[in-house]
Amino acid sequence: MTEQDIIHAMCLTWRHDYGLHLTPEEAALGGLLSGMSDRDRQALYNQMKQVFENCIKPYVTFKE
Repeated sequence: MTEQDIIHAMCLTWRHDYGLHLTPEEAALGGLLSGMSDRDRQALYNQMKQVFENCIKPYVTFKE
């Protein structure tokens, strides 16, 4: 498992609809549909990456 795999799993744990794509038109409807826009998905990924980098990575040794 890579760092990216772990961060992706963290995103899916935080938001069940992380993997579902919303078009800008669908996103404009508000919370009526499951999914995330590209911008929202990237923002969540960046937040989870920051948590991983600061709180998890210092204590993990990856196997090759």
